[in-house]
Amino acid sequence: MYTALFHSVWLISTQFEIIASTVSWYLPAGVRFAAFMLLPLRSWPMLLFSEKLTHFVLFHPGGILDNTAFLSVSLGWYLVHLLLSPALLCTSVYIFRRCFKVPYISNINSTLATLGVGLIISVVLGAVFIGRRAIELQTDITVFFPILFDFSLGDFVGLIVLCPLLFVLYDREHLHRVNTTLYWIIGAWLFLLLLSSYAYSHGTNISYQVKYLAVFPALFLSYRYAVTGSALSCLLVGVTAFVVAIQSDLSPLEHQFYIIALCVSCLILGASVNHAEQMGGERLMGPVFKKVTHFIGRPHNDDEFVELEVYAGGMVAVEAELVFELGKEITPGSIDTKGPLKHLINAVYAGVEIASSPVIDLNSYGPTAIISDFGVNQGMVVGAPIEQWDSVIENIQTSVFINNEHINSAPSNNVLRGPMAAVAYLIDQAAARNITLPKGCMICSGAITGVHDTVAGASATVSFEGIGNINMKLIPVTP
Repeated sequence: MYTALFHSVWLISTQFEIIASTVSWYLPAGVRFAAFMLLPLRSWPMLLFSEKLTHFVLFHPGGILDNTAFLSVSLGWYLVHLLLSPALLCTSVYIFRRCFKVPYISNINSTLATLGVGLIISVVLGAVFIGRRAIELQTDITVFFPILFDFSLGDFVGLIVLCPLLFVLYDREHLHRVNTTLYWIIGAWLFLLLLSSYAYSHGTNISYQVKYLAVFPALFLSYRYAVTGSALSCLLVGVTAFVVAIQSDLSPLEHQFYIIALCVSCLILGASVNHAEQMGGERLMGPVFKKVTHFIGRPHNDDEFVELEVYAGGMVAVEAELVFELGKEITPGSIDTKGPLKHLINAVYAGVEIASSPVIDLNSYGPTAIISDFGVNQGMVVGAPIEQWDSVIENIQTSVFINNEHINSAPSNNVLRGPMAAVAYLIDQAAARNITLPKGCMICSGAITGVHDTVAGASATVSFEGIGNINMKLIPVTP
């Protein structure tokens, strides 16, 4: 079945590609990548055997689809198609599958990783296939690289158009979201493409408008239907680009980058929505234990530092944060977080959160793994208080340095939905669980400059402009 689908898609897609100036895509790349990403490892030998046997029958010297451009009479042809390319594909996918699980596009980390490994495989296989011919034909390097670029880009476009939908259909977990509205949107999208083709046949070209109008249903489907919507959007974006390409004189490269840009946006949006829906919230909360809480209450001098224990060989990260101190006890249901909250705050401090886990790739497992480890919080450092915080934090530049290297800078109010959002979220979540927040409770705002990975043994400094520095040494401990 796989072999029939792979070569059928190959035959069909080659017919599309003979239309001058249309989008260049290698759709079978999506079929092959999805098959090896989804099917059990024990099926791989049969997948390879059936695909390569059929490939040999069709493309061997004198075969039905043989072409002199393939140079199929050479030893290199056999080595590349029967040995080298299968080995590279299987090795890459095997390593990837040890770290990520189906459907691969259900959270942001795995989505980006899937796109990354897909791009790497496209380039590597392109280098092998095109490189073999370049060596045999003694192609100049200045000619080789543009050909490799075109090949890899077409391969990746075929992958990004087909794979997401194949992932969703195989996993089936997200198909319950399908409803009548989804069908209406898809129908309207396809009708727009038919209308464009009809108008073009009668001398009116609306392809430019259609191409960019398609952005709206693509993003809406991804937002409304998460993973399923983003997968369908990728396929329809590919179809849209092809229809528009027939009706315009733009270069294939422009259509390819249109597909990649919009599909990547849809996949990330769909994964983000799925993330939030799984957890029922936009952020996580958890305790900061007393033994890893360090209250300094002032800026460090250059020769001062605080020692923080982190896991040797594990995940370690530094986050610059604001720390809010509650000035009163908050009982469940006593505060409407839609109203002003500043009167609840006694003080705001420059602060740092240290994250660490014995599991070095914990983030790749998604939010549930992080939540189960108390948000991987391994320490909170409370530095100098910020006077008149509500009017000055937007003007305070926060910078992170690791091993004396500048990592990133941002205004101190550069946190998700603003600096008070974490306070509001904690109040609401505590109320839902009938938890009273005591006076003096310390609340971290969330990362200001980002979550910055490092290792045990490193030194770090977080600088709040005009407020002072917090200097740290990350001391390795074993779990």
